[in-house]
Amino acid sequence: MKRTGILVALAGAVACAAGGAFADAARPDVEVELRLFDALFRGEEPSADTGSLILLVRRYGQRWGRAWGVARDMSVWVLEGRVTDAKLTDRTFDIGLQMALEQSGRAGFQVKLTRDGDGVYRGGYAGVVRAAAVRGKAEAKVLPAHREPGGGFRPVRPGQHPRILFREGDLPRLKARMDTPMGRAALEKMGGPIGLGILHQLTGNREVAQQIIPMVDQLMASGHKCDQYGHNIGARMEQTAIAYDLCYDVWPAQVKRRVEAYLEWGANCVFHGRRDMGSGINWNIVSNWSAPLYAGAGFAGLALWGEKGPAPAGPPPNHSGRVVPAAKGYRPGKGVPVGKFASDTMPGEWIYVAGLKVPPGHDALAALGGAASVRPEVGTAVEFGGRREAFRPLSHEKDKGYYVYGARDGVGGTTVIDLTNAAGRAHFTAGYYYTVIDNDRPRWVRLHTGFGDAAAYLSGVRLADGDCVRIERGLHPLLVEARTDWTVPWGRQFMCPRLAELPEDQAKALAARRQADRQAEIADWQLDLAEWKRTGGQNVAWRKLYERGRHDMYVFCREAVGTGGFQGELSHYSQIATQPPMRYETAHRGMFGYDVSPQADITEVVPRKMFVHLYRPGEAPLAQEINGYPQLECRFFAVAYPVVREAWKPAILWAWNRTALVRSKADDPAVASAQAEPVYTFLHYPPDAKPAPPAGIMPLTWRADEFGFYGFRSSWRGTDDFIVQVFLKAHTIGGWNGPNAGTFRVLGLGDLWAVGPHDRNRCRWEESVVMLPDDPEINAGACARLTACRTEPDGSGVVSMDMRDVYAATRLRDDGRRERLYERYGNILRPEAVRPTGITGMRSIGVDYSRASGAPCLLAIVDRIRGGKKKIWTWQLKRPTQGRRKEPDQPGDLQHTTVDGNTFTIAKPSGATLRGTFITRHALRAEVYTTSMLGGAGGSRGKKLDRPIHGVFAEGGDEFFVVVTIQKGDPPQVRVDGKGLGAKVTVGRRTVRFDGEKVVFGP
Repeated sequence: MKRTGILVALAGAVACAAGGAFADAARPDVEVELRLFDALFRGEEPSADTGSLILLVRRYGQRWGRAWGVARDMSVWVLEGRVTDAKLTDRTFDIGLQMALEQSGRAGFQVKLTRDGDGVYRGGYAGVVRAAAVRGKAEAKVLPAHREPGGGFRPVRPGQHPRILFREGDLPRLKARMDTPMGRAALEKMGGPIGLGILHQLTGNREVAQQIIPMVDQLMASGHKCDQYGHNIGARMEQTAIAYDLCYDVWPAQVKRRVEAYLEWGANCVFHGRRDMGSGINWNIVSNWSAPLYAGAGFAGLALWGEKGPAPAGPPPNHSGRVVPAAKGYRPGKGVPVGKFASDTMPGEWIYVAGLKVPPGHDALAALGGAASVRPEVGTAVEFGGRREAFRPLSHEKDKGYYVYGARDGVGGTTVIDLTNAAGRAHFTAGYYYTVIDNDRPRWVRLHTGFGDAAAYLSGVRLADGDCVRIERGLHPLLVEARTDWTVPWGRQFMCPRLAELPEDQAKALAARRQADRQAEIADWQLDLAEWKRTGGQNVAWRKLYERGRHDMYVFCREAVGTGGFQGELSHYSQIATQPPMRYETAHRGMFGYDVSPQADITEVVPRKMFVHLYRPGEAPLAQEINGYPQLECRFFAVAYPVVREAWKPAILWAWNRTALVRSKADDPAVASAQAEPVYTFLHYPPDAKPAPPAGIMPLTWRADEFGFYGFRSSWRGTDDFIVQVFLKAHTIGGWNGPNAGTFRVLGLGDLWAVGPHDRNRCRWEESVVMLPDDPEINAGACARLTACRTEPDGSGVVSMDMRDVYAATRLRDDGRRERLYERYGNILRPEAVRPTGITGMRSIGVDYSRASGAPCLLAIVDRIRGGKKKIWTWQLKRPTQGRRKEPDQPGDLQHTTVDGNTFTIAKPSGATLRGTFITRHALRAEVYTTSMLGGAGGSRGKKLDRPIHGVFAEGGDEFFVVVTIQKGDPPQVRVDGKGLGAKVTVGRRTVRFDGEKVVFGP
């Protein structure tokens, strides 16, 4: 099985090259995908619940960059690390890594790999994860080199603005466009922070830039509220980042500082603070929910990249393992709660102050001696930032201070502190919570805050979540500082600080681990400090923000799109998900001269979509969905045009012009596009380029192996073109998709012949596949595996696939739910989840455009299934479209379909026909099935949906061999020599047979 890329931007500089400041703009010399299988686990000890760590290691000359990684089955976080040592040759790859696991400790690995004949480095790793020894298999693959930027390109310099949409050197060219028909149309439509920011750059009008400030303030005031339609912090960060870049030269310093703080905060919400951004968000990067969020954080990184900042602060001291004496001579003051020590139980009463606007690094209690020394009582006043608060008891009234979750009928449950309501729902504020613990004897304890980034002071000793100390007998004041951010109006942020007693040996072991973690954190900081010095004082936190955002966009390119430009999420969701990362790709190329991914993925999205369009003279293009939205709009062309292949640009421009004119009254395609997408048309439409029809420029076959999309096109002439699409679903898809491995679509002679569902709710019965209705435990949504693919210069070709995952079952968990068959990223099969059913199967689909058969399109489909019960072969017919999408009513194909013996015929009103012949005789029928499914989202969620299926159905046996011709008028004769899958079929001068692996066409 071919393993495909996904990965991440990893690296970690060890040896700093002497000399000038390193520029992030430098293209990496080498990028290596690295996978450590089953490297991480949940909890403190190794378990069967593991996940793979997926990395991308980048080398710049002799230096390896900072390290990033993803282990999506373990965490949504991006994992940061550094390379401790590395040596890459043509034969071997050895690398050492130190990774921070967000809030759950550290991991270190040594990897040794040897290159196999297929170019993949394979071997193993040994390491330590949270003090536990681990080892396992690993593999790596060197990625293609980035393409040269050409044209004397120079990367952006630190401090240079504007840079995201265009450079200062582009302004003369853009100013010349202002007084053209396209320019006037675009400027008339432009608005908002980006449009006005462009106008400021074009005119130099400082007042325009000032008008943007209240717009940006309004965007920033919305916090991180978000929904799945792009109206979210991601979109707001993108607009704010671009406006900041466009107005950098004239905005007052205090405005820029405010925007910088917002961009850093917003990006960190996406990277680290997802718990309060919406409980329904699908954080898989493929999803329309999250992709705009990741992209927004990426744009924040582009805006802040290279700006100067303070030297990075070292990690706070680690007090794990020390003895904490009781507060000598301390007598609690008025109203101070004192409670007996109770292991792993939050003290029941607290006093507090909250709602204070305290910037990071500041201590609002400094005037009282500081957080470590203060001993407040009820009435102790705190003044900070012009606000005066006094310590008061935390209220037990509803929505005032405490919250009980998990209670049933008011009984039981766990009491926690409701930070949000305790602060009066004042967002972005700090609170200080105080209590006293009466400890009756010496004991080892571990601090749990229940709010990972809270800081605690126990008898004046600063502790972090997870620290272990020995507390002496007596009174121990406990002060906890917690900073909250923004929540939805009904949202809450909780904290549950408590001390859990541990056996001495376990506590000392954990303390030793924390001390070791601190040494690794110091090494990380030393690297950061060296980078800060070498880059001339560039803000290290912002450099990391850029690298993390670039990494997320790389992961999107690999997990959501894949080589060949296939975006696997359904319907308009794929449009929502893909557009922001595509804008990021164009901006990144413009700034640094190289693509987010060196592989042909997001840069191929527009050409791949264009490939499946039938361009009819004088009419709107016709295209079919096959697990992805095929429609192209002007905004896609306008954004992506700078990054598509140079050789294809004349044809891309031709299609862009056709698309722009379809729904516009304008005669000029540039004007029409500007009316639909003003900003990126104005920036990217090439006024002097000459469009050319796609014939001879665009390919006739298309391969997107990662997701298993294969396209076969007869020509680029017009209405009579044929386009056959085959979809293996070779990669697991983390967003909306369907159970459709092995399906196909057929378009030709200006009409649809084999179709599939359009709805986000869909089932396998609606696809042209073989159904096993009496084997309900098989994995209808699983992936197929490519076994053979051949393409021909005339657009013909053959695809074969192994369907074993679809016909297997999955093991049940203890709670009765099915195991996941694949890891969430990387398309990694989890063999322990497979439960064999005894069913195996394969499918091969061949397409022949040679016309030797006497028909312009000849299809052959072979299915071989062993085991299982009844099999039903299906061909999906075009269905009625009454009232659908405002299209003219169409009756569908069922009334034009007839069955005669082992053949079926579809006769279109236009005079075109399709004839299908079963070589192995099966009982055929053409009819409407009605199946039902449960809706998955929106108004249909949880509802039973009865769906009519118009199709041709065949039953009987384990083998199906079907030959189909499509033509104008009568079909050619089909002659059969032999039986079943061993038969030789002759159609005109063309022969068709099955060689045991694939369909074979002969003379």
